[in-house]
Formats: sequence, C-alpha cells, structure tokens
Amino acid sequence: MRSIGCVILLLSALSLACSEDEPTQPPPPPPGPSGIVIAPSVAPVFVHNSQAFVATTSDSDSAVTWRLFHDPVYSDTLNFGTLVSTGPKTATYTAPPTVEDNFGFTLFLIATSTRDSTRRAQAQIIVPPVLVSVSPDRALSVMPATPLPFFVGVHNNPNQEFSLFVNGIPGGDADVGTFVPNPGGMPTNATYTTPMNDTSRTYTLLARSTDDPRRTATSEVTVRAGFALPATDVTADQFVPEWDPTHPRLAYVRGSGASRDLVIYDFGTHTERVLTNLVWNDAGYDGRIAWSDDGSRLVFSEVKSGRRALGFINAEGTERGTFMPPVLVDFNEACFVPLSSDSIYVTQHQGLQWSLRAYWLNLPGQGRTVFTPSAGVELHSPDAAILSPPTEHWVAFESVVDGHGTVRSMRDNGQGNAGVAYSSATARTSQVRWAFPSVGVGGPWITFIHGQSRIVFRVEKSGLDLPQRCYTDHSPESACDLKPLGAFFAFDDPQAVSRLDASGHWHIWIVDFPPSNVIPVPRPQRAGVGRLAMGDENR
Repeated sequence: MRSIGCVILLLSALSLACSEDEPTQPPPPPPGPSGIVIAPSVAPVFVHNSQAFVATTSDSDSAVTWRLFHDPVYSDTLNFGTLVSTGPKTATYTAPPTVEDNFGFTLFLIATSTRDSTRRAQAQIIVPPVLVSVSPDRALSVMPATPLPFFVGVHNNPNQEFSLFVNGIPGGDADVGTFVPNPGGMPTNATYTTPMNDTSRTYTLLARSTDDPRRTATSEVTVRAGFALPATDVTADQFVPEWDPTHPRLAYVRGSGASRDLVIYDFGTHTERVLTNLVWNDAGYDGRIAWSDDGSRLVFSEVKSGRRALGFINAEGTERGTFMPPVLVDFNEACFVPLSSDSIYVTQHQGLQWSLRAYWLNLPGQGRTVFTPSAGVELHSPDAAILSPPTEHWVAFESVVDGHGTVRSMRDNGQGNAGVAYSSATARTSQVRWAFPSVGVGGPWITFIHGQSRIVFRVEKSGLDLPQRCYTDHSPESACDLKPLGAFFAFDDPQAVSRLDASGHWHIWIVDFPPSNVIPVPRPQRAGVGRLAMGDENR
C-alpha cells in the first residue's frame, strides 16, 4: 500500500494531474548517501518520446519509489509529461507533445528506497524545445529566376515535417517566388526559386514545424530586378552582351557551332536583327564585341583562315570586313579607342610575346605599342573609357600568368605603366569591362568574371579596396556589360549578364546592378607574393 501511495503522490506532482491552485513544488531534496544509482543519470528526451529508467541498489531493497520535481520557476499549469512505474525498480518517463517554454525545461527524477527514505538517488531529465532552422538565414543580391538551395531543419522532434511560406503565402507563387521541399536524397531539402520583377525586393521565407506550428524560422532574400533577353530561339546560346552607348540596343553572339550570328536586339522596337555571321572554333565564345562611342560601328573576335582575327561592321549591317593580323600574329580581342570609330585597342600575341596595341582599321601595319608585359604573360579583354578628371584615355584589361588573372588599368599616355586593380591566385579574371552606374557610391568600377566562382565581381580601379561579388547566383556567369538606362527601364542600371541557366544554355539576362548591397569577399593571394604594387608592368 505504501508503494501505491507513492505513485499517487508522484502523479500529483505532474502537471497532467495538477490543479491550478496547487502551490509551487519545493526544490527537490538533495541526493542521499550512495547505495542507489539511477541509469541513465542524465537523459535528454524529445517531445512525444519516452525514456526508461532503472534504479540499482547495493542491498536487498525490494523496490524504490519514484518522484518527479520541476524547478519552481516553472508554472505548475505546464504539461511536464508523465511518469509511470513499470516495476519494483523501473519507471518510464514520456515527454509531453509540446514544450511551452522557449528554452525547454529540466526535471529531477528521485528514486527513494522503500525501506529507508534517507537512501535515494537523483537523475536529470532535459526536455528541449522544438526548434526550426533555415540556412542560409539571409541571401543578398540574388539573380532573378535562380534556384536557391536551403536546408530546413526541425530539431528535438521525431517528426521532421515542415511547411514553407513566402511572404505568408504557402509555398509562394509567381509574384514572390516559390519555396518548396526537395525530393528525397538531395543534399539540401528545400529550394527557393526567385521571381522576376521590375524592382529589386526583399522576400521573407518561413519554415514552420508541422507538429508544433508555433515553432518557425525565417530567412530574408533580396532579389535583383531583371528579366531574360527576349529571343526568337531560346535553344541557342547567347554570349558576350554589349550595350550600344547611344541607344537601348544590345549586341551579342548567338550559337554554339562553328558558324555564329552577331545579333542586335533593339529594346525600343522589341526586334532583333542578325548583322552578320562569324566563324569560331571553340565550344563557348571567349572573344568579345565592342561598339564605337557613337554607336555606328562594331568590332568583334572571329577566326579567319585558322587564325584569330577581328571582324568589323556598321551597326546597320553594311561594310562588313575583317582586320587580319600581321604574319605570325594572332589578334585576340579589341575595343574602340574612345571617341573613335576607326581606331582600336587590340590584345595580340606572336608566340609567347603578348602586347596591347592601337591600330587604325583602314591602315594595316604594326600598330602603336601601348603595353608590353614580360614574355609568357597573356593579355585579354581590353576595354577603354575616358575618365575625368583628367580627361585621358584609360584601358582596362586582364593579364594572365599560369592561368591566374590580374585586372589592370592604365592611362594611354605613352609611359606603358599598368596598375593592378585585383590579382587572383586561383583563377582567370576574364571579360573585363568599365562600369559607370548612375546609382550607388564608389567607382569608377571595373567588372570581371572570376573563373573559380564563375560570378560577376566589381572592383575599383585603384585596387585599394576588396573586390565585391555583385550577385548571388548558382548558375555560372560568363560575361557582362553595364549601361545606365534609367529613363528606359524600370530600374536605373541594367547590366546584361550571360549565364548558364537551368535549360543548359547560355542566356542573357538584364539585371538591376546593385548600388551597395553587394557581398564583399576576401582577396586571394599567392603564397609569398601578396598584392602586386601599382605600376608593376611585368606581371
């Protein structure tokens, strides 16, 4: 009868059997002398779960009584679970289906000898709250129409199910993006696909425990405004977009075979026109297109008679020609000299010797040397601009040593010194372009594609600050060009970016260039080399 009475007393100590007018329980008595041991001595128990306890005695005690205490700081009205004696020296604790307290709670389990009440032992039961996590908890400057992987976790609960919301909408929709669970077996268990909108916006993603809807976690995602370039053939690859400096027109190379199209898309008339065809012998297109400042002429990389050469054509499709390099020389890429439609800067090489030169399109010859690096240092992606003050011609380009790129810029003043804006110790820094956004601070910027992450970065020409990653994008990016067109588009600074999308094709997207909320990244350096000094012309 004494054992039955102890069980009744125990159950009255639990909230499931407590009345609201019961006084708060006193602190649990301290453990007595050794002789009784409870196993386990400390036990975390999740909601819905049970834990068996066994008392071992050093004498012939035939039984123990079990009592459960909670900290007096907790209200007696809380559900602390149940304890049931299952034998002379065993008991089972079952946690409640929910934990009201945000921090969970700790219970003290006391086993007392039925023969000597001074002989007892204590164990701890820790019942943690159900927690929900979403990782990452923030993503900045995400490209539109980008599948962004997330990991959603429901912790301290055997029921791992959750529901997903975007701005309060279950699963999201086309306007706010969709947030859905992934099929089983994937390394992440949820994907948020960003929407396409005319303005950059921040969306709130929420994950909620199905078993305990009070438990949630959120993530904020800022999505850049943008849209895909309209195209008549969405199965054809689109490379190296370049804005017309004078009109809302975009030139690019289309196709992936030996024969490619040079195309202009006019955003004013919503029409496209194939200017000419060109030959290329690689799977992608690592050449470039450039407009003259007055928008009248284009120059582009092509292959002629098995050699890298330069094609040129008027913007209206007339006067198509090829500018062939001297014997034993290959032209790589070119851009127009500022304010000129018939003189160009060219990166070229003869064997291992590369150089940056200026040529007249209608006057064959050796050209004028602008910059010559050490033998074996490659030069690529020239882009020219007038910077004020002073109003001098500046050329930005990439130099490459052992597959590692350096973004450089220099005045075309006859001195032949090139400063370093950024030097990578891990990859190429291709498709270098000047960028002059109308919104934001800093600059003038130089944008480039980092060959390791395949993402657009920007850096100031001084090289004194860290490069900044422009977008969060899990699709590789290969080229970009920026033009302020605030009066024409819904956003001020559209940047045309060629990216490999879910279809497996390179497509051009028009995206709102970030004014400030870009993601800083560390500057990688080679061991023992460090940052190169301004004016080091042999790198």
